Amino acid sequence: MPKLAIMSDPAIDNARGGRHSYVLPTQMLSAREGEICTLLVEGHSLRQIGMRLNISVHTADTHARNAYAKLHVHNRVALIHRFSAQRARAIQRTLGKIA
Repeated sequence: MPKLAIMSDPAIDNARGGRHSYVLPTQMLSAREGEICTLLVEGHSLRQIGMRLNISVHTADTHARNAYAKLHVHNRVALIHRFSAQRARAIQRTLGKIA
């Protein structure tokens, strides 16, 4: 079963009764890599991620680099772009089901 990174949009979540509005498949990522990617996309620094997850900055960086390699991106900007494109498609599908 593929692992998932869950991200949500509050406006759509409210329309759907509080459920997450979309789920981004990150099939090759470990749970920790998906969690770190989600936090990176939300704008957290590696230092903030390390503090939040109680891991070292170096461990957070290693997980991020491993995720980048698995997702075929080279930096945070490319990661954000990839997740944003998936998010936009998921929102369009969700709104189509609501309307």
